Amino acid sequence: MYKGKIIHADINRVISSCRHYDKVSILDFGMSGGDKAKEIIDLGWRRGDPMVLDVAQTIGEYWAFDKILMMDFVPKLNPEFYQKVLDSFPGVTVELVTVADFKAAIADSKAVIRTGDNQDGANLVFVAGVARESSK
Repeated sequence: MYKGKIIHADINRVISSCRHYDKVSILDFGMSGGDKAKEIIDLGWRRGDPMVLDVAQTIGEYWAFDKILMMDFVPKLNPEFYQKVLDSFPGVTVELVTVADFKAAIADSKAVIRTGDNQDGANLVFVAGVARESSK
């Protein structure tokens, strides 16, 4: 039996099938553009649950990614969320992009994971990296 922390079969399938540069978007419940992605996984079941960062942190434990895209207005609109993202993923590049570029990245995503988050700007696009063997 599977021993990992992520028990959602669709999320497991998506992250395990990602290759370098594939994108997965983790969005709040109101972000438009998610319907253009190849797959939509709805996790939200009420406002505020689950939160984008909770989902992102858990997926981040099991998935290699090089970069996180975020809309360029988030540091001013929601500095607390922005700082939590930086603190949660040290050493990972957080690239601030225009809303148009962010929506294009959503549309290019292998999957969109919609949450119940309702914070301003709480939307992230993860860009897959290369999983390297440890030197042990």
